[in-house]
Amino acid sequence: MLIIAQQTIPRGGSLTVDPLGEGEAMGFRVTAGGLNARLPQNIADLLSGGQPPAVDAHAVQPYYTRLLAQACGLRVALAPDGEAVVVTAS
Repeated sequence: MLIIAQQTIPRGGSLTVDPLGEGEAMGFRVTAGGLNARLPQNIADLLSGGQPPAVDAHAVQPYYTRLLAQACGLRVALAPDGEAVVVTAS
């Protein structure tokens, strides 16, 4: 998730990791903040369960992240939040 989050901001941005929930229902949020934060093409769909395209260098990381999250019982989402982009696993 950190690799995906860092792709949303140019140099000089910051990544913040926060816990969500408690115990067995715990997840986390990675907030990528910086100038011109943006959603990379098709990444949000790949993370949320959309059909993966042919796995190439751009699709393998988000697709693998989704599979790993599913194996842990989590759902991953990527969404803009003002001037930041937030990746959540819950």
